[in-house]
Amino acid sequence: MTEARIASRRAAATYAAMQRRLHVARTSTYREGARPWSKAAGLWEHVNVWEATCALAERDAMSDASTRPAALVADLADRLRGLDAYTSTVFPGGYCSKLTSPGRVEGGRYYDDNAWVALALLHHHAISPIDTCIDRTRRVLDFCRSGWWDEPGLAKAGGVRWAQPSWSTTRNTCSTAPTIDACARLVVLARRDEVPVGEWADEMLEWAVRAYAWVRSTLQLPDGLYADRIEQDGTVRSRWWAYNQGSMVGAATSLHEATGQRHFLDNAVADAGAGLRVLADPERRAGQGPPFMAIFLRNLVRLPGLASESGELEPFRDYGEESWTAPSHRRNGLFERNGEMVRPTAGMVALYAMLAGGAGAA
Repeated sequence: MTEARIASRRAAATYAAMQRRLHVARTSTYREGARPWSKAAGLWEHVNVWEATCALAERDAMSDASTRPAALVADLADRLRGLDAYTSTVFPGGYCSKLTSPGRVEGGRYYDDNAWVALALLHHHAISPIDTCIDRTRRVLDFCRSGWWDEPGLAKAGGVRWAQPSWSTTRNTCSTAPTIDACARLVVLARRDEVPVGEWADEMLEWAVRAYAWVRSTLQLPDGLYADRIEQDGTVRSRWWAYNQGSMVGAATSLHEATGQRHFLDNAVADAGAGLRVLADPERRAGQGPPFMAIFLRNLVRLPGLASESGELEPFRDYGEESWTAPSHRRNGLFERNGEMVRPTAGMVALYAMLAGGAGAA
């Protein structure tokens, strides 16, 4: 059996286990654990499931939507309905991070969570076009960009804060880079006449270019890797995560598509190479959670000329094999990491689906 076939079967089996054990059909949401009384999953978890569903849909019908299983089309609609559970009438504009019970949200609104929402909406739209996705994306991105922090006297002014509450004083790669990516992708759709073009497009692209320059000048380290965040006093926290690297690959790729400027693509290729060198180390690879690996891979496969048999995909194949045989892969078909099940399981679905042939098309 080919590696792609094995990955495809693993993606399908893991997705089925996730739906059977964690999905709450009544609310179109998920619970954190396999027990019926497990607490409701948060927004970040919901987005990971959404992206996993998108990856599966692409695996099954890369070019012909008419051949896509009806069940996955219905599941995509279910993910969109589930997003509504995280809406707050008190805080319009962005989605709340936690769900205590149907119709009850709590916790702050995180700019990074909402940036992932924007990318999931665009991914969904690329697979199953719906105007609602575009309208929501614009509103979410307005919220994300409102997190840009450049007040006078701030060290290295700029960057999108991690969360909205006043206690959040860091500006992070994980909040800024995916916002850049989503903004640039939306501009590309506008330039292709796939969404109505307005004055917002030029302004959004200008913001994305400026924000991208800020991340590279502030958070990129000498070895080409991206630090996690910068503190209010200017201290850079250099811990490396695969999703930050992948997000900057995606941001540069989208800016290349939006502007036609070659240096963005050159940057994307260089950033991908820097990250792949880290992931070649089994110990550092093992330290990355499945969603982080899936985000890197989702952006890596967008690079032009990357073949499915490319050696650059080897760290992800190794990760998939290592995860499948690890104790964290439970008998019930779910994956567990640090006591969590939704995120690691959804991340592995997306990773296996992409290794089987799916790609981030948005």
